[in-house]
Amino acid sequence: MRLPLIGNALPARLMAYASLVAAIIVSLWLAETTRHWRWVVATLAVLFLWPAQSAVKVIPFQPLFQPGQIQKAIGHDKNVLILPFGIFSPSMFWQMESGFAFSQAGGYLGFPPKRVQTNSKIMRLFFGFIDPGVVEALAVYCQTTHVDDLIVMPGTDQRLVDGLRSLQWPVKFMDGASIYSVPSLP
Repeated sequence: MRLPLIGNALPARLMAYASLVAAIIVSLWLAETTRHWRWVVATLAVLFLWPAQSAVKVIPFQPLFQPGQIQKAIGHDKNVLILPFGIFSPSMFWQMESGFAFSQAGGYLGFPPKRVQTNSKIMRLFFGFIDPGVVEALAVYCQTTHVDDLIVMPGTDQRLVDGLRSLQWPVKFMDGASIYSVPSLP
């Protein structure tokens, strides 16, 4: 972590170089072997590249995130958190679809940021697990990360929806979404 350059490297990206080295080794080995092994390796390569049955996930179209719509709902230059949250959320797509009309406190670009890693309940929510007390932890997370609005989209776990209602934050409804105004810390 303290080394220059490599300290900021993501281990997942290093696997690309490992795969390249493995491919070079296999290709050199195949150049020296008989035809029989070449066909076996070629067949295995094709089988491994065969597409998965459900590789593509359809992202639900949301009229709320069309350019101009989200500004009508929340205003300009707001910091939001969108539920569903974390790794399984299409929130980054919706942010892009809106023309980056807002910033997010909970988008997914890789491993969760340190502010998420230090909060075990939010970290588990990031990966799709709902624990007792997560609504209270989410409320604190929203306030400490200066979230202006919490947008609850269809498909959010009902336990979260019910828990957020119990917070009694101001809420408005637009295009099937619940938009909660997050109160500032006292």
